[in-house]
Order: sequence, then structure tokens, then C-alpha cells
Amino acid sequence: MVKGGVSKMMELENKSILITGGGRLLKGIEVDILEDGGLGLPDDILKELDLRVCSVHYNRNLSREKQTEGIIRAMDNPYFSTPHGTVDQRT
Repeated sequence: MVKGGVSKMMELENKSILITGGGRLLKGIEVDILEDGGLGLPDDILKELDLRVCSVHYNRNLSREKQTEGIIRAMDNPYFSTPHGTVDQRT
């Protein structure tokens, strides 16, 4: 999904909450960990989401060492999280 698509999705979800007048709709996405350790969406989008699941979707042909280096770099991002929860950057 492109950046504009994610922004539009969040805008529509926020409006639907106002229209229905109740509940809290959590916004989340699964984000690709890129070869260089970056995440597949910019931080200004990621910070608006309640849930982010980060995993490698592409570049699966990298060596184990390169893949590990990219994942470790991705963990430096404050919005990095896995299905097991957000990584605590303070420890």
C-alpha cells in the first residue's frame, strides 16, 4: 500500500468512529523490513498507528548474516515491533 493509501485509510477510519459514536478502532499495519534495515513506511505514518508488525517480506535471498544485520538495524527504529510486542529501547 502506498503512503497516500495509508493516510486515506486512517482518515476514513477516524471519520467512521465519529459517525458511529462509539468504541475505539485500533489502526495497524504489517510493515516490511527493508534490506538496509529501514521500514517500508515513513515514521510520520508509523507514529499514527496503534499497532505495527514488522517482518521481512522481500529480499529473502539474502545471506543469514545480511538478513540479521538488517533486522538488527530495524530494531533501532522507535516504531519497530514484532508479533510479540514493541521492543523496549530503554534496556
